[in-house]
Amino acid sequence: GRKATQRAPASGGPTPVAAAVVGRNGPFDSDGLLDGRYRLVKSLGEGGMGAVYLVNDLLLRKHTALKTLIAHWVDTEEELERFWREAAIAHTVHHPNVARTYDIGEQDGVHYLTMEALQGETLMDRLRSGKLLNSKDLREVFVPLCRGLRAAHRAGIVHRDLKPANVMLVPDGRKAVVMDFGIAGTIDDVQSWTAQEQAAGDVSPWDVTSAGRGTPAYMAPEQWDERRGDHRTDIYALGVIMYVSLTGKAPFGARTMEELTDKHRTAPPPDVSALAKGVDKDVAGLIKRCLAKSPDDRPAHMDEVLAVLTAGRRRRRYFSTLALTALAVVVCAVAAYTAIFSVTRRALIHEVRPATSRLARLVARDVSASELDGIITAADMVKPEFKRLVTVLRRFRAEDNQIKSIYTMRRT
Repeated sequence: GRKATQRAPASGGPTPVAAAVVGRNGPFDSDGLLDGRYRLVKSLGEGGMGAVYLVNDLLLRKHTALKTLIAHWVDTEEELERFWREAAIAHTVHHPNVARTYDIGEQDGVHYLTMEALQGETLMDRLRSGKLLNSKDLREVFVPLCRGLRAAHRAGIVHRDLKPANVMLVPDGRKAVVMDFGIAGTIDDVQSWTAQEQAAGDVSPWDVTSAGRGTPAYMAPEQWDERRGDHRTDIYALGVIMYVSLTGKAPFGARTMEELTDKHRTAPPPDVSALAKGVDKDVAGLIKRCLAKSPDDRPAHMDEVLAVLTAGRRRRRYFSTLALTALAVVVCAVAAYTAIFSVTRRALIHEVRPATSRLARLVARDVSASELDGIITAADMVKPEFKRLVTVLRRFRAEDNQIKSIYTMRRT
């Protein structure tokens, strides 16, 4: 739980928050402990809003991810209170596709939270390695991702900094897990981007540095207008992530933040099919809707997004079922035909054999075995023995009304 801290009384304006002093070991003491509970295992890296560590939670007796909040992101008590409040709400979201928040706290001015330590790779790592998604792969990843976002939205949580770096691809049945609820959606102060505006080159979809209100390549128009937005802000970012996942490029490229701002606000959404061949039409249409400038023109909620993403899977499941059913019908038909043929054949043989035996006995009285042995091939049809046999058979045909037909070889 969160440690109680002394609050200075408000006096007309926002109260500044003192910056924490972080040593060479980060927020951990000389024994590698933080708050007497979290023992450092290793550093996992730093992001735009803080550092991330793998720690051993001595109370829960398990490895967790510990994220510290860089002090300059919380300049006032009001912002810090909002961080605590929304991080606490994120703790209440229980869904397999949302990384679980375990604890929030503060130690010597270091604000932190702990969350589920996930095994796998981020979507950003996969895309940067050149493993872009096709429409089928996209559905496999984004259906569970959207289910996690839907659960968070229903709990009143908006991410506001959704990007491939915050999507973990896990090797278990969950497939995709959303991370960083409780941090990304809490700090929306306006920061100066002068240094970023002076950076050379296009804004990259792999940029993971949050600009206070979001990450530039994924920010919705309302975020550029310094509005917090709602769950449809996440839907816009989701559209950008889908575009990047299929093409490896950001939908809007720019050399300055001013140019990027203008494109997100006014440029029409690009057609993903122009860069990624073979994209399903419903997926391309969904991305275009998600990237609408006005939140009212985007899907109203995650259920609409899921309806499109799962429709293709339902169609494939239908046609697969249809094909398997047709195959089963063919197999059953062949089996039935084989069974009927076998039964009929046995019945015919049973019925014909007695008449054939009687005929053989009758023929044997007039045609000797040696004569029959001389009739083997078509060339023997000219022999007297064959002609004698035909004469005998025709006589039997005339005398026995049980004999309906007699077939003999003809030379051809």
